[in-house]
Order: sequence, then structure tokens, then C-alpha cells
Amino acid sequence: MPYRLKLRLSKKKYVLFLVIILIIEICFLIPKINKNLNFNNQFSTENSKPVNIFRYPILKYPINSTFKNFSGIKFIFGTYMRKNRETLEFNLYDDQNKKIYSTKIDSETLEDNSEYIIKFNNIKESKNKKYFFDLKSLNGNDLNSVAIYTNSQENIIYDLGYSSLKTKIFFIFLITIVFSTNLLFIWYLYKNKNIKKEKVYLMFCIFYGILMLFIIPPFQIPDEHTHFYNTYKFSKGIYTNPAKLPSSIVDFVDKTRFFEISKNYNNKFNLSDLKTISELNISKYEKLREIKIGTTVAMYNPIVYFPQMIGILIAFFCKLSVLHIFYIGRLFNFLICSLITYFGIKKSPKEIKNIFLIVGLLPLVIQENVSFSVDGLINAFSFLFVAYIFRLYLKEEEIFNLKYGLIFFLGIFIPSIAKIPYFLSILLVMGLPSEKFKSRKQYIFIIFIIMMSTISVYKFWSILGPENPARNMDFQINYIKLNMLKYIETLYLTTRDFLSNYILDSIGLLGIFYMLPNILIYGYLIFIIFQVFSLEKIVKNFKFKSFIFLYLIGTYIILLTALYVAWTALGSKYVDGIQGRYFIPLIPVIIMFFSKKIIIIKKEKLELYTNLFLNFGLAYTLLLLLSRYYI
Repeated sequence: MPYRLKLRLSKKKYVLFLVIILIIEICFLIPKINKNLNFNNQFSTENSKPVNIFRYPILKYPINSTFKNFSGIKFIFGTYMRKNRETLEFNLYDDQNKKIYSTKIDSETLEDNSEYIIKFNNIKESKNKKYFFDLKSLNGNDLNSVAIYTNSQENIIYDLGYSSLKTKIFFIFLITIVFSTNLLFIWYLYKNKNIKKEKVYLMFCIFYGILMLFIIPPFQIPDEHTHFYNTYKFSKGIYTNPAKLPSSIVDFVDKTRFFEISKNYNNKFNLSDLKTISELNISKYEKLREIKIGTTVAMYNPIVYFPQMIGILIAFFCKLSVLHIFYIGRLFNFLICSLITYFGIKKSPKEIKNIFLIVGLLPLVIQENVSFSVDGLINAFSFLFVAYIFRLYLKEEEIFNLKYGLIFFLGIFIPSIAKIPYFLSILLVMGLPSEKFKSRKQYIFIIFIIMMSTISVYKFWSILGPENPARNMDFQINYIKLNMLKYIETLYLTTRDFLSNYILDSIGLLGIFYMLPNILIYGYLIFIIFQVFSLEKIVKNFKFKSFIFLYLIGTYIILLTALYVAWTALGSKYVDGIQGRYFIPLIPVIIMFFSKKIIIIKKEKLELYTNLFLNFGLAYTLLLLLSRYYI
């Protein structure tokens, strides 16, 4: 018997709760804005070498400030690839030899060959003035010490930071826009309680998606720099790997400091970084550099990059800078992926619209849409495909026609030529009740066409395209054949120990390493669980349910197997390389497969609270991203 759940929290109290959380986050950000630094960006690590601070302490090293509000200095440290327990002392002096700042640095916090920023209070009248600093070891030895990098002239590599009023005003303005728009959405949702789901998606997606597109720095999304290289070379008709690309393209990737920023939360993307990369332009006379794309990204079919390539080709035609090329490529991927998802929500049956709304507005899904990654297109076509599958299944009057055939083809073809495990989605077509087709001949013909065209294109590209740069797959496959029981154990252990991580990652893993707070992730999970247990049983046909089960289990196993073959060390206990984003296309199907009404919640109330939470979740995510990358 279903349990009747009464949501006793009043609407006003719920809204008040969301607003309080946002205000707390804003209060947390404002003090950080005061400590935000811009840098002169004078780093040059070419021909650099490390100097051990313990053996060669730096005393009264001169520096010149070329700006007002000098308030930080940045170094590159080397740790010799070990954890050191040395304590460093940094002292800053003015031109009268007066100590104006002192701090200690715990070497355990340092990352090898990574930037480290020392912040202090603004020195207001610092323009064109000379300063000195000490950097010395307090307790180091030969086996417990770090190094600082110097250039070819044996000068210390450093960069000076300063506080900018314009930057502070900009961030405060941006936070104000996010907060006020969030409140406006809350008011609009209350006034329009029966608003269509696709309209809610469009409203949230356009505002929060566009902001996320520009807030997330270049290449802070997994593998985005390799996808950028791929998109560029395909747009130029280059299909080889390695490929010769313009130096400006390669320099653009290098100068974004994407790796240094991603691996250390203290490293921020500064406006000086933006100024540096904005000056890069492509010239037909510039030097070409050979780049090898060293992941399985190199094997992707050019077809899955068509949104990004449209953007890049338009930017080429307009003779724009590399920075503009990058953001226009992102923009077109976002627009096309969002549009496909919008139609998926619009055309889905009313019983399941809320499912696609929640999944389509997951922070990770929007992130993939605003990147150069092919995952955005995979997710969008998967959502559209599943929406039409269940539209055909749930609507009695619907019979298979040419429109369904085209959607089914694209929904299987596009994801499959990128990642072959998604080809098993054809099982959803095969599992549909026979009465949904005009004849058995039509049913067989559709299955045959989809299978043959997908397999042919995939096989054609695997022959003509670049070789897989990952591990020797033949050895891995032979190992699985000869050690099947051992491999089954590997799948079991991976699932047992990491499935919960995959679930959390599929919602909250943004950027390369950045994880959203658990409270926000669990909030999304709660609303997904409510969808599962507040819906009437959706899949009642035994044949269809059996094929869905085979699809879910089969796709999961093949995904793990593909990554075991491509990335995992031979005989490893666990499968390496699995990321939560790979399972996003499965989420709507999982919800509908397990749907069973065991709790009763007023539909209108649940939908309203869902919309309010999605609004809050995306606003909160944006504020967290601002904090992570800039403040």
C-alpha cells in the first residue's frame, strides 16, 4: 500500500530556506573577493631549472612593482616528486629594509612543479617601487627539502599579484545578477504553477548554461583540450594523429594553464590569463607544431563534432581570434545539445516529463553541453531517443512511422559511433510491443537498417581513422578470454567498491577534479528518488521490461569492459578510467524501469518543489564555480 507523504514545509518556509542558503554562500564569497588577485603574468618557464632552497637560501631578492595595490607573489616549486616536511619562511621588505610581511609555508601542501601564491594585505602606494624578499628553509635537509625554479639567467621565476577594484565590482555584479535572477525565477514559478516542463528547461538552461559556459575556464572540463584539437583538425580536413596544427592553437591550450589550475584549488584563472590568450590569432604563415592526441579521444568519428565544427567554421569565416574560436565552438555545442534535449522533453509523455527535466538540468549534463566534449551530443540524442521510445510505448494511439524511424536511428547512431557500448540501446527498440509496428517486416527492416548503418560507419572509421593510442587491446582481450572467472571478479569488485562513487560523480563532478558539496548532490538524488517512487509503474509489459534490463546490464558491463581493455593494467583488481558521466544516458531509463508508486505526493506540489530546487541548485553551482576558479 502506498505511503502518503505530506510535505509539511510550507512554500514560504521552503523558499526562505533556499534564499538563506544563497545569502550564506554570497556572504562567504564577498570576503574572498577582497582577497582576489590579478597577476602580471610574467611567467616564463622555458629553459628553467630547480634550485634547492635548503642549500641556496634566497636573501633580500629584489622585485619591482609596476602597479598599485601590490598584494601577492607567485612562485613555482619543485618537490622532487615526494612529500616533504620542510618549513619555509617568506619575508617581504620595503625599499627601506623594513619587514612588512612574514609567513611560513608547509612544504607538505606544495604540488610538484605547480604554482603557489602568497597573499598579503594591499600595499596601496606600490607603483614603481622596489621591494625585497627572503625565502629560506627552517628545517630542511638533503632528503627533506623543496626547490624553486629559476630561468636561464638564474633569476627566480615569480609573478606579482595585485588587487583590482574593477575585478571586485565585476564579481559583485555577477553574483548580484545570479541572486536576483534566482529570486525572479522563484516568483515566476509561483505565479505560473502549471508551466510546461520544456519551458522551465529552456528558461533555466539558457540563463545558467550561458553563464556556466563563460565561468568555467578553458579546458577545465575533462579531456576538453583534446576535443578542441580534434574539432580544429577535423574542421580543416585533417584526420591523422599526430597532426600538424598552428602554433597559436597549441599556445592557446598551453597558456590557459589548465593543468596547474585543475590540480590545485589555490590556483585561479586570472583576468591576466584571459588577456594573454586573447591576443593569439591564427595566421597562414605561422609555424606548425605536431600534436599527438594521446587518449581514445583521438579515435572519435568527426560526425560527433558537427556542432563544435559549425561554430569554429563561422569563427574562421569571420577571421576571429583563437579565444573567440574557442567560445563560439562551445556556444554552438551548447545551443544544439540544449535544443535536442528541449525537444526530447517537449515530445515525451506527460507522465515522464519531470524525469527528463531533472536529468537534463543536472550540473554535469549542462557542463558537458557547454564544452567541446562529445558527451553533450551523446546525452542529448540519448534523451531524445528514450523520450520517443516511451512516447511510442505509453501512448496507445501511437504507431511506428518515418519520424520515429529517423529519431531511433539518430538516437542510436550518434552515441554509438562515439562510444560503441551505447549501441545496446537498440534493445529498447527490439523490446517494444509488436502491435506498435505495422508489420513484422517493418520491425525487422528497421532493426536491420539501424544495425548495419551504425556498424558500417563505426567499422569504416576504425579502419581509416587513427589507431587507438591506449594500451594494446589484443593482449587485454586475450587475457579476458583466458581468465574469464578472474575478470568477472574484477567487474564484481569494481561495482561493489565504486558504484556509489559513480552515482555521486554523475551528478556532482564538475571540472576535472572539482566535486560539488555532498549536500547539493544528495539533494538531486532525493528528488530523483521521489520521481522513482511517486510514479505509477511505467513498464508493465514483460517483454519490454526484459529488454530494458538487458540494455542496462549489458551497457554497464560493456562500458566497464571497454575501459578495462583500453585503460586498465593487465590483471588489475579494478577497472580504471570509469567516470560517472558515462552513465548519464542510462539515468532516465533506470528511473522508469524501477518506478513504483510507494509514496503519494501531490503532483503539483512535487513539481513545484522540484522546479524550485533545480533553480536553487544551478544558482548555487554557479556561485561555487566562481569561488573555485576565480575568487
